[in-house]
Amino acid sequence: MIRRRRNCLRAAVIAVTLATYAAFPLPGWTQQAVTFGLIGDLGYSEQEEPWLQNVLDDINKHALAFIVHDGDLSSAPRACTDELLLKRIGQFNAVAHPFVLTPGDNDRTDCHDAQGVKGGNPLQRLARVREVFFQTDSSLGNRTMPLIRQSQDPAFAQFRENVRWDASGVTFITVHIPGSNNGLLPSPADNAEFKQRNAANLAWLRQGFEHAKANNGRAIMIVLQANMFDENLEKRVEHSGFEDTRALLAEKVAEFGKPVVVVHGDTHRHRLENPVPFRNFAQIPNLTRLETFGRPHHHWVEVTIVPDDPKLLKITPRQGTQGTRNDTRQPPVHPVGRAQPPGARLLRPQDDPDAEPGPAGGIGCALQRCLYQLADLRAGARGAGDRPLRQSDPILGQCHPV
Repeated sequence: MIRRRRNCLRAAVIAVTLATYAAFPLPGWTQQAVTFGLIGDLGYSEQEEPWLQNVLDDINKHALAFIVHDGDLSSAPRACTDELLLKRIGQFNAVAHPFVLTPGDNDRTDCHDAQGVKGGNPLQRLARVREVFFQTDSSLGNRTMPLIRQSQDPAFAQFRENVRWDASGVTFITVHIPGSNNGLLPSPADNAEFKQRNAANLAWLRQGFEHAKANNGRAIMIVLQANMFDENLEKRVEHSGFEDTRALLAEKVAEFGKPVVVVHGDTHRHRLENPVPFRNFAQIPNLTRLETFGRPHHHWVEVTIVPDDPKLLKITPRQGTQGTRNDTRQPPVHPVGRAQPPGARLLRPQDDPDAEPGPAGGIGCALQRCLYQLADLRAGARGAGDRPLRQSDPILGQCHPV
């Protein structure tokens, strides 16, 4: 029984089916396969700093075109200090690959008294984040790449964090949409920042779709921090800060007609879903959502675009440096709602000699709910500050039968 439950959590290479679309030449990029990494929501405490460094060290061992961080450099009040920002930019600039960041709510929205930040000012923290991380028209990283910034348009000069680039026929867009309801506050009088940023975000998304369409792009990947597809979070607020974004996204994704992937963090549960099981998005077949790992799971996600193969966008969960367990649980398996194509294989984590390969998968298996390992439950496994795991904590995924 324990062995079978553990098999629920084996990392897998997942293929997302893409329709056949002509690739196009892009300045500075070849039409060869492009592999990149996605991370976010890591290093929330001093105890977790070695785990974050393990992830960065492991990333450096892989040949990657770039890394994208979808926000939350740490947790408040720690994230609301210059000390933490300067430490993070040093770490990110030491990464071997071009490194792109979009801000999260912990990095500035949550920097106020109610979050334990005495005298905190979210607007001041936002200005500081922009000053530290978005100074040039290139990415961070030891090796950089050029970016198109929304701030190059004088009408949106302050929004340096919103960027765009292309790789292997795919347009990448980062947009500053943090958790905590996108920074929308209960009092309309306090929402000048939200209104300006929301308008800028909508304009940036429209331009991104227009750019991809004009260049006959194969797909679009949008990276932001907030989980916009969570009914439980929506119930906590009177007015959603995501309504405008979701409405535009639904319209433009359907109009584009080709694969669009929304990458986000925020709720710390790694998942891959197509269609997206949220309201009208469940009827949009070309939209996929990918949530990156978050603490206590200090891992990263590897993505490969294969332009010569119209069928595959390969998604691979990666653990931190082998030999040091970043947490007591294996990366969860993706929920995809479809059988894996021929050639897809299951990964066996190198630090778990008892790992057994699971089945090739399928729709029935993908709809099961797996439980965390019994060993973790009995040990009360936790990350720093987390409650013990409960049997009610599910991971959706392609499961080994239990």
